Parts: sequence; C-alpha cells; structure tokens
Amino acid sequence: MQDCTVFYFFNSAFMDNIDNWSTGRKLAFRFFMVYFSLYIISLFFSVLFVPVAILLGKMLHIAGPKVANTHNGSGDTTYHYMIVLSIWVLTPVITLIWTIADRRRANYVAHAYWLQVIVRYILMAYLLIYGFGKVFLMQFGPPSLAEMIQPFGYSSPMGLAWKFMGYSYGYSVFTGIAEITGGILLFFRKTRLAGALVSMAVMANVVAMNFFYDIPVKIFSTHLFLMAVFIASADRTRLAGFFLLNRPVPGATGFPAFDKEINTLRVVAKGLVLSVIALIVGFQFNRLGERLAAYEKKPPLYGIYEVEQLVKNNIPIPLLVTDTTLWRHIVIERKWAAIGNMNDDRMLYEVTVDTVKHLFKLNERDKKVSATLHYSVTDTNHLALKGMLLNDSVSIIIKRKKLSDYRLMITGFHWVNERPYNR
Repeated sequence: MQDCTVFYFFNSAFMDNIDNWSTGRKLAFRFFMVYFSLYIISLFFSVLFVPVAILLGKMLHIAGPKVANTHNGSGDTTYHYMIVLSIWVLTPVITLIWTIADRRRANYVAHAYWLQVIVRYILMAYLLIYGFGKVFLMQFGPPSLAEMIQPFGYSSPMGLAWKFMGYSYGYSVFTGIAEITGGILLFFRKTRLAGALVSMAVMANVVAMNFFYDIPVKIFSTHLFLMAVFIASADRTRLAGFFLLNRPVPGATGFPAFDKEINTLRVVAKGLVLSVIALIVGFQFNRLGERLAAYEKKPPLYGIYEVEQLVKNNIPIPLLVTDTTLWRHIVIERKWAAIGNMNDDRMLYEVTVDTVKHLFKLNERDKKVSATLHYSVTDTNHLALKGMLLNDSVSIIIKRKKLSDYRLMITGFHWVNERPYNR
C-alpha cells in the first residue's frame, strides 16, 4: 500500500491497516469533499466564484446587477444562489477530473479524516459565535417601542420570529447554550459524534425557522445542518445499530496516531483556533455591557406618545382615522423616532433632543424632511410641540403612554395558571 506518512502526517502502522474502498464509495467521497471544500472557500472568498456566477446568470437571463454582491444582511440574494449554483456546476466537473487522474487510489481515509476535521471546526466556530451571540444579546433583543405599537398583522414573518426570540431572554439563552454545547463537543475527537447529533438537532430547528418564517439565512443554515449530518455519517453503521436495530455497538475506532512533532503542531493549531473564537466571543461580551447600559440609560423624552390635538396654520385639525396624512403615534427611542400615521404606516427619523433649548429635531434618512420643533412639558404625561413642519406651522399635544398599558410588558412568568392567558 502507498506510504502516506509524510503527506498526511499519519503513522505508517495506521495506514497499513486500512481496507480498500469500493468504486462507489470513492466517487461519493470525492464529490462531497469537492463540494464542501468549495462551499467553505466561498464563505470567505466568494469573489473567486463571481466569474462563473456571472456566466451562469447570463445563461439563465438573470440581470447583471442581481448577480452583484450586496451586503444588506440577506444571505439568500440572487448573488448567493448563483454562487451555490456555481459550486454545483463546478463540483461534478472537478470530481470527474479527480476520478480520472486518481482512479488507482485504494481509499481516501486520510482525506476523509482531514475533511472531517475542517468541517468540524467550521461548524464549531459558527455554532459558538451564534450561540454566544444569543447569550450576549447580539442577535436578538427585546422588542423596541416602535414594535410595541405595530399592529400584529403588519409584522413580516421574519419580524415576528425576531420578536418571538427577542421577547424572552431566557429562551434565547437556552437556544444559545444548545448551540454552544454542540460547538464544544465538536472540538474534541472523542465527542465529535455527540457534537454532531446535538448540532443536527439545533440546526434542524434553525433551518425550519428560517424556511417557515422566511428568514434570509436559508442557504447558510442548511449547509451548517448538512455539515453536522456529514460529521455524523462517519458513524452511520454504529448509529443504525444502536437506534434502529437495537444492537450493542462497539466504541468508535479508526482515530489516527500522529508522530510526536505533528501532534504538537496539532495542539498549537487547536490553540490558535480557540484563540480566534475567544477574541470574537470577547468582543461579543464587551458589546453586551454596552447594550445593557443602553437599555438602562433612557434618552430625554424616551417613550411612546399618542397625538391628542393638532393645530395646523392656526386651524384645529380633527384627528380622523381616515386621514392617512395625520400622525397617530410618536415613538422616541435612543437615536431614532418613529412616526406612525393613522393607517399605521411608520416613518423613521433621526432624532436629536436639546434639553437646554427644549428643541426636538427630526431628520429623515434621505434628508427630504427636516423639522425642528420646540417642546414644553405641560404635565407629567403631556408634551406640547410647536414649530414648522413641511412649510406649515403646527402645534401638537401628545400624551405619553405607560409601558404598563401593554399586556406583553406586564405579563410575566407564573408557576400557577388557573386558566390559559392566551390573548
């Protein structure tokens, strides 16, 4: 048998005890190794696949701008689908070339081991990053004030999912710990199967949420799930015997033995991987303090207000719900103010409050609308706003709403529920 000690860093004694693989098994392995390798490369260097993506886009009559990479938070753009399509086109071609060039090889045990290691570490890294992101409030947060007044039916499926996860910090932490657990178990060879099974369960839930709530991370989450399946597939015979055939199964075997020098390098490489992840998690933890401080520190005029009276150009305006040009709510948060019209449409403005001059400044994102209103506190629950708005002089009386007016904010956990409180 070919001595692979130098190239794969395994002891020759380990390599000499390997059986030959069937043609089908070798072909399937080549395909999956090429596919996972290309996809992992695309996560960090997707620009390498752009020429193929553009060519495929032209063949499918997809407009060029749609194939361009735009960083807008979506992982399911036309660009991302074209990158995956490029990988699907390239994979069988490279697999065929590899098969012809390397048809005499007896097996790919060494390749399989290193592919498992790379896939394990990639999956582990993302599980830890996303898991700690949930624990440290980086991915989800409590509903904003503007979301509190948004009618339920106006939420998008993704927005509904985000509110669901963000409302309960405990549940968000629970899901984060599940991801962290899977990531930690994947780090060690002896617990990789347990890590793969935990990761499969965790990622199956994530994939289902992404698909059924139209969250644009479907491509990425599906591949993470497939990575977990791929890692577990190395023990498919043992899993089938234990779960399906009710048979006793032996412990995992086939762990390669490394030379002392190579083993030292392997430990150093693991330390570097952990260091990078620790830096990312440390950054997330530092941001947690900033976010918690931001939640605790409320800016001036923070709150939800309802418009009670409007005078425009010295003429009282009746607040008719049929007049969609009128303001209904004003929500003042940290850097933004959301203005809700009578038809529940919302406009977002940058807001600046000058507590010395009692000025309330609004600036729309595209700068088409800008207003500076003078405010005065008439009593503990009311503000008066006066100034110019769209070439009209306005005088507005707004009333602050208490957060206790919202059932979601006051209905907490109960050990005892005499009847369901489903509203």
